[in-house]
Amino acid sequence: MAQNDGNAAKQTFAHPTLTYMSSTDDNGVGAIMWHQQNAYRWVQNKHSAALTVGQVCVHKDGDAANFYEKVYDGLTGDEAMMGGIIMATSLTKDYYGWIQIYGYNAVISMYASGGTAIAAGDSLIASNATAYLVLGAASGTAPLYLRQVISLAALASSVTIATAGAGIIQCI
Repeated sequence: MAQNDGNAAKQTFAHPTLTYMSSTDDNGVGAIMWHQQNAYRWVQNKHSAALTVGQVCVHKDGDAANFYEKVYDGLTGDEAMMGGIIMATSLTKDYYGWIQIYGYNAVISMYASGGTAIAAGDSLIASNATAYLVLGAASGTAPLYLRQVISLAALASSVTIATAGAGIIQCI
């Protein structure tokens, strides 16, 4: 049974399976579920197409009061508002599903864009109009981002496609 981190009253969800998606809001859009040391948010995909497992999604500043309820791919100008990582195999447009907002994930979509390699410990951020992460800052250098993924994998600069790699998500 899914529940929160134990610091508040336990909350159960109708569909706690992380890969579950639905055309209806079964779990209370915007709700956060803690499982072990990871956190997940129930959201609606408002991007123009499906988003798939491991892809990054962002929130849109124009959504105001519904900010944490809807996600998109890396919208131009909204990259700093990274929402998390898609958990469903394919989260259909306008459907609801879980995104991971905190903790370890082994299948994060990342890309060494511009020929810059990614090293373990580097900070990864959302990229303009894409659904993968790119290098934000090398390990040990400023800036650190409020919403980021710390890479646990190395990705050579010669890799020319988005590749799944492990990382620690920090989007809560």
